[in-house]
Order: sequence, then C-alpha cells, then structure tokens
Amino acid sequence: MKKADLDEKLLKYLIKGVKDYAIFALDPNGIITTWNIGAQRAKGYTAEEIIGKHFSTFYTEEAKKIDHPAFELAEAIKNGSYEEEGWRVRKDGTLFWAHVTITALIDETGELIGFAKVTRDLTERKKYEEDLKAARDQAVLANQLKTRFVANITHEIRTPLSGIIGLSELIADNETLPKDTQDSGERIFDASKNLLILLNDLLDFAKLEAGKIELEDVPFTIEEVFDEVRGLSESNAKEKGLSVSFSFDKALGGQLHGDYRKLRQILLNLVNNSIKFTSSGGIEVSVEKQEDIMLFAVTDTGMGISKDIQESLFKPFAQGHNSDAFGGTGLGLSICQQFVELLGGEIGMESKPMQGTTIWFTLPIKDGVN
Repeated sequence: MKKADLDEKLLKYLIKGVKDYAIFALDPNGIITTWNIGAQRAKGYTAEEIIGKHFSTFYTEEAKKIDHPAFELAEAIKNGSYEEEGWRVRKDGTLFWAHVTITALIDETGELIGFAKVTRDLTERKKYEEDLKAARDQAVLANQLKTRFVANITHEIRTPLSGIIGLSELIADNETLPKDTQDSGERIFDASKNLLILLNDLLDFAKLEAGKIELEDVPFTIEEVFDEVRGLSESNAKEKGLSVSFSFDKALGGQLHGDYRKLRQILLNLVNNSIKFTSSGGIEVSVEKQEDIMLFAVTDTGMGISKDIQESLFKPFAQGHNSDAFGGTGLGLSICQQFVELLGGEIGMESKPMQGTTIWFTLPIKDGVN
C-alpha cells in the first residue's frame, strides 16, 4: 500500500473515531456522504439513517425558511470556509447550541467537489453563559433597587430632619429660654447636622451609583465656599477643642465659575473627616493657583494613616481606623474622589502614622477668574 493511501486510510479511521466532534462530508449540493461516531452522538442519527439526506435536516424551521443552509455553503465557497454558532436540531427534535465550521473542498483543477463540516455541541457552555447573564442581570437589578431605595429613604428622612435642625437652632439661639434648654437645643442642632452629613453622603453615593449626578456651572468665590464650610464644621471642631483655619491665594480672590455645591461638599467632607481623626491641634484648609489649576489641601495634626491602606480609603465603605470608635459611613473619601474626577481634577493623600494627614485635590480654573 502506498504511503499516500495509508495516510488517507489512517485519517479516515481517526475521523471516524472522534466522539466529541461531529465530522462529516457533503457533496456540492449539500447531501451528506460520510458520518462519524461524533456526529451520531451529537445529532442522534446513525450513518444508515442520515447519509444521502440534505444537511438542512439539522436546521430549525426558521433557518430553513430564510434558506440559511444554502447561505452557509455559498459563504464557504466564496471565502474558503464559513463559521458560526447557532441552534441545531437533533433527531428527537431537541435543540442544541452548535459551533459549526464548513470548509469548501476544491480539487487540483479548481472544481468544487464538496464540503467538510465540523460541528461541536456547546449547549453546556451556552447554558452556563445564559445562567451567568441572568445572574448578572439579577445582580444589576438588585443593585438598582438598592440604590433607588437608599435615595428614596434618604430623601424621606431629610425632610423631617430639616425641621428638627431649624427648630433646634431656634431653641439654641433663643436667649429668653433657660440656659439648660438652650444647651439641649444646641446639642440637638449639632447632632442633627452630623446626621444630615451622613444622609447627604448616602444620597450622593446613591446618585453616583445611578449615574444621576449633574454638574452645575455657576459663579462663586473661594471666600464664599470657605465661609460656608467654616460655618458647617466649626461646632464639631470646637467640641474637640480644635482650630480650623482657611487661606487662599490672592490670585484666586475674584469670581470663579464651576460647580460650587460639589466643591463645598468635597471640602466639608474632608474637613469633617480630619476633625473626626484629630484629637489635638487643628486643621488647615488652603488653595493656591498653579498655572491653569487650583490646588486645594486639607491638612490635619491627627493620627495619620499608614501607607499600605491609603489607596483603599478612596473605595466605598472603606475605613482606615476602627469604625465602631469613630463612626461614619466610609463613603466620604469615595464621594470626594468621584466628585473631583467628575469636575476634571485629581485627588491624593500624604500621611504618616502619628504625623498627621494632608489630602489634596486639583480642579481646573475656568474662564472668569479676575
């Protein structure tokens, strides 16, 4: 026996014995001419049952109606081969997901003598992918519902809380009331403001998660922002005996343009965070002009943060110190980072244990600086 004949015979035996792939041949008209054991396992037909029939037998009625089998053969002739994944039909009528490759067989004269077709059953992989997609869709929906719930409940709590803050402030400032009543009003006022900060963090986080944060572009001055941050944070600082100082570059003394509210929220979060982790000394807030950006810095004399956990602190719910001792949601720095990036800036941290912390961020200067 010649070597070429031996190789051909060996190849036929190999193909015939392959169990995981359906490998069979078609004539130029798509009639099945060979059939291996893998084809029998995948499609359910014996060689005697299927040889001589058209390969469209394995296609769904929808595919037959649009003459998809003929399209596959035409593409194989045009490009040398055709490959796709799709539903195919077994002998018992059940569907399986198949990866199909059809190769046009051309002889030495350039004449089409038929096609080689290789099919692999990928139903298990398809089911896994669909289950994975369903689980992912379910997780996305659950996350959306969670975000919507957080936003709604936070909004509902803020409404009565605003009334508590207003009434407690009136009590604290009413000098006609007894001193202990004023003191109680002031404590309620301070506690309510802290609660409002937590609620604002939750609401901002929910909006960021839902992609519903909108940017504003309004005129403001650094002095106005600093005055509001000072007013909102000074009671917490006084309670711990801390000083809070503010300074800004004279080059930024005029009117600016941008999202005033988000800048105020960033600074307020950073200042309150510094107050929380500082037991003595104080906090310095500064901003300077560097070419076309503003560089803000909030520096404290607190306990500091080790290098190995600094980056993780900008992730949602991350806290560098014992959360039971210091409280908070663990969202403040994450919200600051996302706000800064939305505004086109960068944020970072410099800190060493027991040597205080500086958190800095940059924002672009828009037209409108005097």
